[in-house]
Amino acid sequence: MTAVVEALRATGAKTIADLGCGEGKLLHRLLPERWAERLIGLDPAARDLERAAKRLKLHLPGGPPEGRVSLLHGSLTYRDERMGGRRRCGAC
Repeated sequence: MTAVVEALRATGAKTIADLGCGEGKLLHRLLPERWAERLIGLDPAARDLERAAKRLKLHLPGGPPEGRVSLLHGSLTYRDERMGGRRRCGAC
């Protein structure tokens, strides 16, 4: 996990999307990193997202500021407008 965080830090990324975030272990590890301004978790398992929300203390006192962490129920295999901001090719 530490190697992944270091690799992400080295890219200079400010927004991190964990596709298949499961219970949010990587997102939890990224929370104290100030350079990671926005964290997005995507997973098809609603139960795992519930566990991730608890682990990340979303919407609880002491949790991350509103808007810093988003958990999305979905799958990479389907087009999802919530993952906006990306460029689409002419055929997409």
